[in-house]
Amino acid sequence: MAHHVHEDDLTELALGHRSAHDGPVVAHLRRCADCRAEFEALGAVVAAARAVTAADLPLPPPQGVWEAISAEIGG
Repeated sequence: MAHHVHEDDLTELALGHRSAHDGPVVAHLRRCADCRAEFEALGAVVAAARAVTAADLPLPPPQGVWEAISAEIGG
């Protein structure tokens, strides 16, 4: 694999989606520091996203906020 790994393939691998062509991709990652760094960055994003719980999500705005915004902009 002389070229860099396509971002879609790196993303699928970081997400843990296995495919028949993973072998050459993994071999390339061993040799290519640029692709390996991109893969590791994607892996960190996946890990962070998977660690989010319902308690981490923002609370909805108080009752009436959207109505007040709509009234303010003339809606």
